[in-house]
Amino acid sequence: MRIRSAIEVLEWNSDGKETLSDMIQQMIANLYEQGQIFQGLRIGDRVVRDGFEEFVKQQADVSPQTEVVIESVDETLLMNDIYSDMTGYLPKLIKALDSISELLYGHMSNEDWTYFSQLIEGIHWFMSAAHGLRHHIERLRPTSPLLGALTRFESEAEERVAELNEALSQKDYTAAGDQLKYEWSELLLALQESFGDGGAL
Repeated sequence: MRIRSAIEVLEWNSDGKETLSDMIQQMIANLYEQGQIFQGLRIGDRVVRDGFEEFVKQQADVSPQTEVVIESVDETLLMNDIYSDMTGYLPKLIKALDSISELLYGHMSNEDWTYFSQLIEGIHWFMSAAHGLRHHIERLRPTSPLLGALTRFESEAEERVAELNEALSQKDYTAAGDQLKYEWSELLLALQESFGDGGAL
């Protein structure tokens, strides 16, 4: 079986000591060292992005002529896209914090809870994107002033999430509203200042 990536092509056979999954994992690690981010495995018309280990096991007995392609994307290009998305999303998130937090001060309808859930999903997406961006900058641009801003944001955001969860578990919706309206907004506004115009990193 042939395994192809952007930087190497290897042959795997079931008689060898290395498992198919181990070979693919090593090739993904090699890609990462060359600034490439794994996107998925392609076998024929099928692409698997998550939980590919089980998929790989199923392919171990297929024809030796089968080719597995490890798809990847340049890390810097990906991070620039994420940075641009974050910069564009930040003003919308700040605005949503202000309006949706108001709902928590009164009786919450089912529709209100839907808006609240969407806001929380947005916050979690932003935190996940910030984590990836911070990791990228830490590895490749450790002198960037944005690194400190993202590190502070991550640390404080984790504390805010714990506080918000505590308020919600106590059904203290007024406290939850205050946290979103003031503390979260302040946190995101500070990061927005560090982001600048959202151009390339």
